[in-house]
Amino acid sequence: MRSTKKLLALLLAVTMVFGLLACGKEPTEPDETSIETTFDITKAPVTGQIIISSTAALTISYEASGLVTGVKPSNDEGVAMFNSDTDYVGNSCVDVVADLVDKFIQDKALTKSLVIKPVPGSSMPNGNFLNTLVSTAQATADDALITTTVTLVPLNKLDAYGFIDTESAKSVVLAYLGLEKATTFAGSSAPDSQGYYLFYLEEGDLKGHYSVDATTGAVAELDADDPRLWEEEIDLGDEMGDEADRNAEDSKNAETPIGAEIPG
Repeated sequence: MRSTKKLLALLLAVTMVFGLLACGKEPTEPDETSIETTFDITKAPVTGQIIISSTAALTISYEASGLVTGVKPSNDEGVAMFNSDTDYVGNSCVDVVADLVDKFIQDKALTKSLVIKPVPGSSMPNGNFLNTLVSTAQATADDALITTTVTLVPLNKLDAYGFIDTESAKSVVLAYLGLEKATTFAGSSAPDSQGYYLFYLEEGDLKGHYSVDATTGAVAELDADDPRLWEEEIDLGDEMGDEADRNAEDSKNAETPIGAEIPG
């Protein structure tokens, strides 16, 4: 009987010792390094988009702080030069614009004109956002010794469809040709049914037909027999130069393609 009581007392003592040890032990903290805290920037709400274009055009999407959530081609030329946005997602718009201008240069897709324009409805991360992108693009081209003019088309120069206005389209063509003005600058005062401005320009020995994508600002030179030219009526009412003034009256009722020779 005594041995039984001693055994019970010993078991009780052992139990109490283990209980005290358990009470004095600090709770185990979770290992922070084992907790996965990844954030998928591509799922962040898109607050704005900008289009950067020369001949190729690309659309950059970004979130509230200006980090890029995606880059997509906006025309056929953009599809031809652009494969993946993996290297750009998660970086700042400023860095991505610099990288894309470099890519334009490497792919020989940068002309004398580069256009940056926001998409209607876009919010800007800060008040100097667009100007910073323009100065970055210009500095990148200058550093590469490439002669190009970066044109900003702000939101107030866009219509409800995101089309750039006529004066901006003309400025883009002049920049594309490296000109400040042209003796004759004829063409459409609004985009055609396919969303393009069509122009005819003369300055010295330079003569040519040009299209400007009203959505992206991308410029292309057209052949004189392009069927779109025959659908537009020449309007020189507010164009530049003495020759435009001399020919304005004769061109009022013209049914010839843009840039066709008008009797003097």
